[in-house]
Amino acid sequence: MIGKTVSHYKILEKLGEGGMGVVYKAEDTKLDRVVALKFLPSRLARDKIELVRFVQEAKAAAALNHPNVCTIYEIHDEGEQPFIAMEFIDGTSLREHLKGGRGLPVETVVDYTIQIAEALKNAHNKGIVHRDIKSENMMVTETGRIKVMDFGLAKLRDSVKLTKTGSTIGTVAYMSPEQARGEELDRRSDIWSLGVVLYEMLTSQLPFKGEYEQAVIYSILHDQPEIPLELPSDLRIVLSRCFEKRQDKRFQAADQIVENLKSIDVKKKAVGMKKGLRLSFILSGTLVTILVGIFVYLFILKSGMQKTTEGATSWSHSIAVLPFADMSQEKDQEFFCDGMAEEILNALTQVEELRVIARTSAFAFKGKNVDVRDIGKELDVETLLEGSVRKAGGRLRVTAQLIRTVDGTHLWSDQYDRNLTDVFAIQEEIALAIVDKLKIKLLGEEEERLSRRLTENLEAYHQYLRGRHILNRRKAEDMYTAIAYFEKAVQLDSLYVMGYVGLADAYALLPSYASVPPEKAYSQSKKYIHKALMINDQVGEAYASLGWIRMLADWDWTGAEQAFHRSMELNPGYATLNHWYGYLFMILGAFDKSLVKVKRALELDPLSPVINRVVGDVYYNAGQFEKAIPAIKKCLELEPCLPFAHLVLSGCYSNKSLYAEALEEINREKACRGNNYTGVDYAAGMIYARTGDLEKAKRVLRRLELKGEKSTGLARFYFLLGEKEKAYQMLEDLYHDHNTWIIYINSLPDFDMVRHEQRFQDLLKKIGFNHYR
Repeated sequence: MIGKTVSHYKILEKLGEGGMGVVYKAEDTKLDRVVALKFLPSRLARDKIELVRFVQEAKAAAALNHPNVCTIYEIHDEGEQPFIAMEFIDGTSLREHLKGGRGLPVETVVDYTIQIAEALKNAHNKGIVHRDIKSENMMVTETGRIKVMDFGLAKLRDSVKLTKTGSTIGTVAYMSPEQARGEELDRRSDIWSLGVVLYEMLTSQLPFKGEYEQAVIYSILHDQPEIPLELPSDLRIVLSRCFEKRQDKRFQAADQIVENLKSIDVKKKAVGMKKGLRLSFILSGTLVTILVGIFVYLFILKSGMQKTTEGATSWSHSIAVLPFADMSQEKDQEFFCDGMAEEILNALTQVEELRVIARTSAFAFKGKNVDVRDIGKELDVETLLEGSVRKAGGRLRVTAQLIRTVDGTHLWSDQYDRNLTDVFAIQEEIALAIVDKLKIKLLGEEEERLSRRLTENLEAYHQYLRGRHILNRRKAEDMYTAIAYFEKAVQLDSLYVMGYVGLADAYALLPSYASVPPEKAYSQSKKYIHKALMINDQVGEAYASLGWIRMLADWDWTGAEQAFHRSMELNPGYATLNHWYGYLFMILGAFDKSLVKVKRALELDPLSPVINRVVGDVYYNAGQFEKAIPAIKKCLELEPCLPFAHLVLSGCYSNKSLYAEALEEINREKACRGNNYTGVDYAAGMIYARTGDLEKAKRVLRRLELKGEKSTGLARFYFLLGEKEKAYQMLEDLYHDHNTWIIYINSLPDFDMVRHEQRFQDLLKKIGFNHYR
C-alpha cells in the first residue's frame, strides 16, 4: 500500500493495525494536509455486518466535534477497501506513556482524566457510548492534549444492534461488569472503563487481573479492586465510585467526574506522590502496601461536604440521633424514649448518602449536659437530632429538632400529638423529614427500607433493645441475660426478624466470651439466622450475622464475604457489619482491606469500646504495635474491663520489649476476668520466656498442662520454648476439634517464627487459607 493513491489520498506509511482496521498515514492531495486512513481488512470488508459496523463508527465519531475527540473528515465505503479519513495525530498512545512501569504524576493524571471525561461527556450527550475505552485508544499529543480514538465499537442510541445476544465487545481488562455479562450498555459502562484507565495512569497496573480472559472476567464480576491506600484520598474516592459494580451507584455522568477532579489541589497532592507512590508500585515488581494517614477524608460536592473511607460508600451528610428525653410525669418511659431514637437512627442508616452515628456512640451523651457543638466535634458530625417524649395515658406528644452542630442553629423542628399506637408512623415521619431537610435524594429501595417495620409490637421491640444494649458489653454474665431478652422479644412477636438476629449474634459470641462449647452455640446461631432469613431476606443485619457465623463456624471465607457484601448492599451504615467484615479480612491476612472496614465502623460508632479494640486488634495482627496501642487505650477509656483489651495491649508492649508494662496489663486483664481465665497465664509465661526466666515460664507451662489446656496461646508458648512437636500437635488437635481459635493463626504475628515452615503452611491449607501474608 505504501506509495499508492487511494481516491485522493497518497499512502505514506503504516501506523498500526487493530481488530477493526489497518491505519495508514496519508497525504490529502486535494487539501494538502496529512491525514490518517483507517481501512477495513479485506477479509472483513466482504462481511456485511462488519461493513455496517465500520460505517457506524464513522457516523458516530463524525457526529462529535470536540477538541479531545479525533476528527473524522470523510468515509469512503465504495469498492473493495472501505476507509475512513480522519485527523492525523502527531503523538503517542497513552499506553506507550505507561510502558516504563511507572505511574504518571498526579497533576498529569488529573489533567488527562478530565480531558477524557470531557470527550465522553460530549459523546454521551449525543447518545454515543464508546464501549472500548482503554489506554491504547487515547493519543497524547506533544502539547499534552488527549485525543480519544476508535469509536468502532460505539453504539448509537436507537441504532440496529449489531452484536449477538450475550456477546462481549471491547478489551477484557477494561470491561464493566455489565459488559462482561453481555448486557445492554449505557454511558455508565464507559465511566467504569475510564476508572480503569485512571487506575492504570496512577499505578501503571490494571485493577483486575488474571492469567487468562475468563479469570479477568471473574475478577471484574466478583472482586473488589485493590485501591492502594497511598493514593491521594480524592482520587481513591473517584476510583471507588467508578468501580461500583451496580450501575446506579457509580457516577451517573462524566461531568460528575470532571467536577470532582477539578476540586483537587493537584500541586498539594503531588508533593507526597513523587517520592512514594511510584516507587511503591515498582519495587521488585511488587505492590508495596503502605498503611498511611487517616481513613476519613473530605471533598466538596454540590450538596456540601462529603466524607468517605477507602473503598467505601461516600457520604454527603452526617447525623447523630441522641436519646430522646422522658418528659412524662412518672419518668418511667426511658426505654420507650431510647427506642424512639434508636428506631429513627436505624431507619436513617438505610440512606446511603448519610453517615449515621451508631447507638453506642450517640447514647454516650445520655443524661449529660453537653453543648451540641462539643458533641458535634466529638462525633465528627454535621447535624444532631434531639427530642422528647411525653406520655399521658394512651396519648403521646413527641417533639424533634434537627440542629447544625457548627453553630447550634435549628434547621427543623416539629411536634406530633398522636395515640400510642401511632409511634412507628411518627418515627417514619421524622426520618423522612430529616432526609428532606438535608436535601438527600432517595432511591426507591432506600425509601422503602427507610419505612420498614419489622414488628408492630412495641414491647417486643423494647425487649430487643434491652438485649442488644447488654450484648454490646461483651461480658460473660451478660450474654445469657441478653439471650433472655431476645427470647422474650420473639415470644411476643414470633415473626420479629431482629429478635432472631439478636439471638443468632448472642450464640455466635458465647464461645469467645463465656467459654461455651462452639458446636452447640454455633448450631443455635445458625438456626436463628435461618429463621430470620426465612421471615425476611431483605434485612442487612441478618446477612451480617450470617457472614459472621460462616466465618467462625464453617471457615467459609467466600461464603462469609458474600453474606457481608449482601449486607453492605442492604445496610451500608451498619457499624457491626463493617466491624465483622474487617475481622474477616484480618483473619485472611489482608490487613489493608481490614483497616478500611474497621475504620469505617469506627466512623459510624466512634465511642464503641468494642470497635476501638477491634481497630487495635487489626493493627496488632498487622505487626503495627505503635498504632495498636492508642486504639486499645481509647477502648479502655470507654470500658476499662472490656474482655481481651488489656491482653492485646500487653502483647503490644511485649513485642516492643516493654515487659514490665506488659505484665501490668496481664494483671489488669486477670482482675477483670477472674482467676479462671487461663489466657492470662500463657501470656505471662511467654513474657517470662522472652525475658530469659525459663524456670518461671516452665512452671506456668506445667500448670497449664495439668489443667488439660488446649489453645492457640499454649501452642505459641510451646513454639517460643522450642517445643515444636508439642506445638504442632496442639494445633493439629485444635484443627481436628474444629476449634474456633485456630483460624487466627493465619494472621497473628506470634506465629511468624514458624510461618515459613512447610508443616505450618500445610496446616493453613487444611484450614482453608490459600495464601499467606
